[in-house]
Amino acid sequence: MTQKPFPYFERKEELRRTAAEVLKENGGMTIHELHKKLRKFNVPTTTCLAAVLSKDPRKRFKSENKIWHTL
Repeated sequence: MTQKPFPYFERKEELRRTAAEVLKENGGMTIHELHKKLRKFNVPTTTCLAAVLSKDPRKRFKSENKIWHTL
């Protein structure tokens, strides 16, 4: 039996676009704050969210001292 991927994982580009917009508006946020703002995507943990952002093929996101920013 194969396991169906989480819904957020199928919409990861939309998640990244939304995260970039939120970070631009706020100037930078911790992963916990960002996770709360992106609640509609139902990302199960902050670790999952950080993985999706750090694996961005366009390299839009960077974490410095636990604060996430867009480049």
